[in-house]
Amino acid sequence: MARHELLDGVEMNRRHPAAARIPSAFEKAQIQPGDYVKVGFIIDQCHQEFLWVKVVAVNGKSISAILDDDPVYADVRFAEKIEIEPRHVLRIER
Repeated sequence: MARHELLDGVEMNRRHPAAARIPSAFEKAQIQPGDYVKVGFIIDQCHQEFLWVKVVAVNGKSISAILDDDPVYADVRFAEKIEIEPRHVLRIER
């Protein structure tokens, strides 16, 4: 991560299990290139922006993806490559 900070979905789920449902560890282990995952970009202490990224490579616990959404507040651009970890995954679409 260069200039952005991502929400930790596992920590969010630990604090608010009913409100912050996330994919299971098993589901996250099945992520593969071509999948879309939702991640949350931290804007400031009170604001986040939730955006979709398309997975392009998986190498252990490192997931390379490109932004497939139009951010309003997050300091990223459409098609920008980002690196995430399974803990950042809030949702998976295949």
